[in-house]
Amino acid sequence: MAPALRDRWPLIQIIVTSAMRSVDVTSLPVLARFFAKPYSSQAVIHAMGEMASSQMSN
Repeated sequence: MAPALRDRWPLIQIIVTSAMRSVDVTSLPVLARFFAKPYSSQAVIHAMGEMASSQMSN
């Protein structure tokens, strides 16, 4: 689903979560972030902040 989102909205920042411990990151769009469950809410918030900052600087 993440690649389809990136194709449709190329500027969107994507965070993927899954109960799977590992995911083939090459299957994710460039700059997408992956978090395995259970994930740290602080880590996700930090990633969101970084993504927002990168959008504002572009």
